[in-house]
Amino acid sequence: MNSKLWIRRALSTCSMVAIFATYSMVALAATPKASGELLVSGSDDAVVTVDGQSALSGRTIFSGSTIVTSENASAILSCAAAGSIKLAPNSTAVVTFDGSTLTANLNSGSLTVVSSAQPVAVTTPYGVVSINAGETAAASQDSNTTKKKGGSAWIVWGVIFGAAAVALIGTAVLGSDSNFGSGGTVVPGPPTTSSGT
Repeated sequence: MNSKLWIRRALSTCSMVAIFATYSMVALAATPKASGELLVSGSDDAVVTVDGQSALSGRTIFSGSTIVTSENASAILSCAAAGSIKLAPNSTAVVTFDGSTLTANLNSGSLTVVSSAQPVAVTTPYGVVSINAGETAAASQDSNTTKKKGGSAWIVWGVIFGAAAVALIGTAVLGSDSNFGSGGTVVPGPPTTSSGT
């Protein structure tokens, strides 16, 4: 009788060890969830929330988190090889990332790509924009497209080309003889004589 009890206990123990080993290997084999680090900056009363909970600098952020910045706080999310982004004050974004890609769903405010090996796809209420490092996407209607550093340079070139076009058209319409680039000396020809008969 006593030997049957020991055999049952031994079989039960072996079964528990086998089940534990099997499930722990499955759990260890699962791919780890991508994570990043949050850096908060702003005044003393700066508030940044992640999924509804207050967050401080150094907090680990997982892919799919919703980040909200208050009116006097900004946040930088560093996602290792995927890159890093900065949320301006009064911004709300859902950030998704993995080993090499970073995307964001920007509901309000603006987002700047600090660094990224490839363009970041940002979904705004007015469409999807693809932005590179140093560029900003905004969720407001008047900023539907990305704002690039030095983005006003195209205005300068437009004014230059417009002025040149106006000068050429004006010259053609008015029929004036403009010698662009001429600055040489004019030598008069021999004098002509006329007979008075």
